[in-house]
Amino acid sequence: MIKEDNRLPSGEKGNTDVIRYLEQAITDGKHWYIALLEAIGLWTSAEENYNGRRYHYLIAGEAFNWLLLAERLCETVDNLLPEGEKIALLFYDKPPLNLTTEKFKELIGSIKYRQYLNYFYGITVEEALILAVQDEVRKERRTLVYGNTHGIINEVYRRIYGSTKAILLKRFRREKGYS
Repeated sequence: MIKEDNRLPSGEKGNTDVIRYLEQAITDGKHWYIALLEAIGLWTSAEENYNGRRYHYLIAGEAFNWLLLAERLCETVDNLLPEGEKIALLFYDKPPLNLTTEKFKELIGSIKYRQYLNYFYGITVEEALILAVQDEVRKERRTLVYGNTHGIINEVYRRIYGSTKAILLKRFRREKGYS
């Protein structure tokens, strides 16, 4: 186990050390999932470019997508991981070990754990809500024999947020200074 006060230095060099730690821990016989969670706890970058892809692990400084970071780290040690277990984790959110919430929190650190909960409740629950309302709208429209998918999405966002997705996106861009 790695304590929070044993964290590696921040910045890219620190993250290179994290990857080195992950490789070494797995090679030394530590279960890859435990080593992965410890590496996530040590990771310092909120976002990065890696192999031509932009990764945003921390959304708005509050919501931590730990599975995205897990995917990134697994890519660097791919040859050391059991393929089936890796796929189950990354694609189906099924970890190879059943850990208690406390153990998971201990391994990734309490700050990242709180940020993960923000992600889970903010992003995951929103996705579920959108799907539920989308189902509701589809059922209503089936009885009206109306099959416009774009119209369904607009109606879903109108019901949840009071505006279409396009209007919400414009507002967001304006508020963030992107437009």
